[in-house]
Amino acid sequence: MTTDKEKSRRSWVVYSVLAILVTVGPYVSGYFLLSDSHGSPLSSGICVRDFDHDILRRAFVPMGWIEAKVRGTLVTLWSVNGHDVYYPSR
Repeated sequence: MTTDKEKSRRSWVVYSVLAILVTVGPYVSGYFLLSDSHGSPLSSGICVRDFDHDILRRAFVPMGWIEAKVRGTLVTLWSVNGHDVYYPSR
């Protein structure tokens, strides 16, 4: 027999996981949809993502770092006012 305390704990975990999935999904898809990708990471080992606005480049800095680590390629994020370069793990 479950108690109210156990139900409360389970629902808290479910809502936390759901909140993470709801926010991470649009963030990751926005990274790929809002940038223009130049270069093929499979052939050259370099991926350049061009954003229209500087605020987008700054917002997606963590995704650039993650992409470099996961794909093992050099990732450069460009915008009008600057760029960021992320290196793969060695």
